[in-house]
Amino acid sequence: MFSEVSDSVKVLITGERGFTGRKIFDHLIASGYQCAGLNVDITDFQAVRSRVDQINPTHVLHLAAISNPSSDDARGMYLVNQIGTLHLLESLKHSSCILEKVVLASSAAVYGSNAGVLTDELTLPMPSNHYGVSKFAMELLVSAYSDILPVQCVRPFNYTGVGQGDWFVVPKIVNAFVAKKKTLKLGNIEIEREFNDLRDVVEIYTQLLFSTATIGTVNLCSGSISSIKNVISIVSDITGQKLSIELDKKFMRKGDLQVISGNPELLSDAVNPLFSHTLEDTLEAMVLAAQARNAFN
Repeated sequence: MFSEVSDSVKVLITGERGFTGRKIFDHLIASGYQCAGLNVDITDFQAVRSRVDQINPTHVLHLAAISNPSSDDARGMYLVNQIGTLHLLESLKHSSCILEKVVLASSAAVYGSNAGVLTDELTLPMPSNHYGVSKFAMELLVSAYSDILPVQCVRPFNYTGVGQGDWFVVPKIVNAFVAKKKTLKLGNIEIEREFNDLRDVVEIYTQLLFSTATIGTVNLCSGSISSIKNVISIVSDITGQKLSIELDKKFMRKGDLQVISGNPELLSDAVNPLFSHTLEDTLEAMVLAAQARNAFN
């Protein structure tokens, strides 16, 4: 069911310097794979084309994206998330690569207002912000290459871990507690989401990349949820600190759903998705990393 490590396997990762890309790159190297980053501007077609020809990959993991839903740079988001993907796929199409798998990271944000409890892949996408729209546009673009390249789109639900940008809610909470702040401004802390661990997500991406199972677009999810309020409580217990939460409407997104989780059944048909880290494990690792940064600085 899975490809074996061999000298002929060459993995190309885009977004190799990002939150997920750095961890997967290190994981693949440690597992014995030949691995290279794109290392060029994905919006520059000629640069992408040259780099693909240079690497001549057998497997591709496309993670490069503007992934901050709150970003004001809507044009940049479409340029990277959609046109950058077009540049990659066109480069692969016209290369001499003997490709076994091309995995492209989409997002559960494509479901938008249609998301809910145990959202499955048959749920009609209804993205409600530029990020979700750009990712769904990317998926539609990818479908034009499905008869040419061995492509698979993956829709990850929320995950977090050490190294995530502090514009995301979990590292924002962790950093506030570690810095011993008195107050923290947040949006609705009652909403419930998946908060899967980056380390588990990396392992599942790796399995998908080398899986020989033929399966289309798939959710990367556990189905397990927690409220932001519960995250705050756990971090408070870990740090022994307390802080006051202030509701700030600027952090509340219009149409935010109370509960969003994914149905992992299709994922389980393709790989063995072990979510071995509890939310407590994840938050403890993030607290320790934040404390180490503060001590170093």
